Parts: sequence; C-alpha cells; structure tokens
Amino acid sequence: MQGCSPRALQRRLAGAIAFPITPFHADGSLAPEVVPTQAAFVAAQGIDTVFITGTTGECHSLTCGEKLTLYDAWAAAAPAHGLAVIAHVGSNSIKEATQLARRAQDLRLGAISTLAPSYFKPASLDALIAWCAAIAVVGYFWAQKNYNKGTVA
Repeated sequence: MQGCSPRALQRRLAGAIAFPITPFHADGSLAPEVVPTQAAFVAAQGIDTVFITGTTGECHSLTCGEKLTLYDAWAAAAPAHGLAVIAHVGSNSIKEATQLARRAQDLRLGAISTLAPSYFKPASLDALIAWCAAIAVVGYFWAQKNYNKGTVA
C-alpha cells in the first residue's frame, strides 16, 4: 500500500520487512524489469513491506539516477501486491538526499529513511539535526498537504 498513514505504516513495521537485493544485468547495468518478480515473491511469503536502495549496501554504490529508477519500478510493482515501500534516501549530498526524498513522496511511497553523511560528518549534533530536518521537511509538508485533503488513508 503506497502512501499509507503513519499509523498504518507503524502497524506494518511490527512485522517482517523484506530487504530485496537490487537486481543487475550481467554487464552491471540496473535491471528494474526484475522488480515485479521480486514484489510477487516477497508478497507470496506473507511480507507486506519492502525497504529498498539502502539496506544491503547499495546506497553507497548506486547513482542517484539508478535509485530514482528503482523508486519508479517499486512504485509501479508494489500496489499490485499490497506492498508498502520504504525508500532509503541517504546521500553525502543534501541536494541529492532531498531530491530522492521528494521523488519518494511524489510516488507516494510509504516512508523514507536516511543515513547521516559519512565522509564529511556533521560537526555537531545541531548540524546533524539540521541535515536530517532538511530531508524530513520534504515528507512533512507532503503529508500535511495530503492528510488535510483526506487523500492519504
């Protein structure tokens, strides 16, 4: 279920979450056409939430464009299988992280997750909070707009 409410997502997070491996062709190029097969397999196992682009280390090796392609593929495949999608949006670039968060919200994915920058680490707790807030605010304003319209269950 895309764009599920925070309360509905919280119930889903109490169960098992799949962390699908990013599919690639033999030549190393992304294979987004495999995502519908992955979604069907995950759902057949009784799992209703997937966490993409971050949990198996690919967040550090995928390009921004590849992450966006995977967001699109999972957004297209997930509804047919009743899956909620959590997208990792972390990056060492705040511009890229907010771009990823914005796409995840535009696609009405269930949630986003991030890591703090790992190369140039925030100098203080306040800097870390500001960095995370810049990403979170994308989702906050999206949720406020859509919950107020009643378009998100």
